[in-house]
Order: sequence, then structure tokens, then C-alpha cells
Amino acid sequence: MNEQLDTTKLNSLLGTMVNEMGAAANAALVLIGDKLGLFRALAGEALTPAALAAKTGTRERYVREWLAAQAASGFVTYDAAVGTFTLSPEQAAVFAHEDSVVNMTGGFYSRGEGVYRVELLAQGPRGDTVIANFPLYAGVDVPESISLARPDAGE
Repeated sequence: MNEQLDTTKLNSLLGTMVNEMGAAANAALVLIGDKLGLFRALAGEALTPAALAAKTGTRERYVREWLAAQAASGFVTYDAAVGTFTLSPEQAAVFAHEDSVVNMTGGFYSRGEGVYRVELLAQGPRGDTVIANFPLYAGVDVPESISLARPDAGE
């Protein structure tokens, strides 16, 4: 490559690419939040990760990671002073209220019916990497053999 690159244009393009990769990675997490009712549970109520997990019958550790990703994307609001997460009225209209004319969660299902594999990476207690790999069923009924809820939550 002998061409001189315009670094202003290059940086703009690279910024767009990083943004798009982040959006693609977060799409599965938005589906998870919608499927498990996490957005709806946050609407109008400030909750800690543990309280949200208890309210939705999900695992606190995964909810904590999900909340951090959604806050980083600006999809939920984090109050660092008290350690709670909530949805602003605008966020609730887009993610939690199914009858809202601006609800956008359906757009994440519009890629067609299918199964998406979701991997959650975590640091294990001995410093090893733990990978939780599970299917997310979008637009199709989840087989009875698959449970996305906490085992002790009683479906």
C-alpha cells in the first residue's frame, strides 16, 4: 500500500467500525433483556443487580454483567452513588413498554427466526476463564429442555 492515508478520515472510519462492532455484540444482550423481562422490571424502579435478579428469577452475576453492558451503551441508567440501575422514561419507552410507539426491541428480532449462541466470559475463583455458552432463541419457542431462569426460581 503506497497511498498516503488521511488520518482524519481513517480515524472517523475506525470509530464507526468500533461502534458497529459494539452494537452487534450488544444485540444479543438486548434480546436477553427483553426475553427475561429485565427491561420491564427496571421500568420505574431503581434496583441493584441482586434486587433485579431476585425480581426476575435470574442469576445475579449474569444480571450484573448485563446491566454493566447496558449502562455502557446508554440503554439503562446507573447511579454510582447508591449502586442502582433504572430506566429513564425515554429508555423505558424504547425498551420496556411494549405498547409504546417508540419501542425498539422488536427490531432486534427482525433479523428472522433463529438461534443465536451467546457466550458469557468471566474470571473464575482461581483466575481461570469461565465460559458460559448457551442458545438464545429469537422468534421461536424455546424448547422445553432449555431453561433461561435460575434453577431455584421455579418457572
